[in-house]
Amino acid sequence: MKQFGYTALLRDDPKLIAEYREHHRHVWPEVLEFNARRGVLGCKIFLLGRRLFMYLTVNDDFDPSNNLGPPPGQAPQVEKWDRLMREKYLEPVPESASGETWTSMELICDS
Repeated sequence: MKQFGYTALLRDDPKLIAEYREHHRHVWPEVLEFNARRGVLGCKIFLLGRRLFMYLTVNDDFDPSNNLGPPPGQAPQVEKWDRLMREKYLEPVPESASGETWTSMELICDS
């Protein structure tokens, strides 16, 4: 089992933040099923102000360079969810690489 941490920002709009929260109270079943198939054992998202922290627990075969987004054309509902989240609600953190929304965080303590 492996763990990964990612961060992103929500757009600075209380209405959008409330919508994002509501979406995550009712994650689409296709998204949950896709995540399970790709090796995600658990996904937790924490919020502080606009800052999001996503904590993934995954199986040993999970490769974050290949597994963060849905493969084009293979999971239409998952692509729709991903596009909605990225285009309407999320912003990259200042430390993000160009084109990156969820930015990988460095693990500095594992006790």
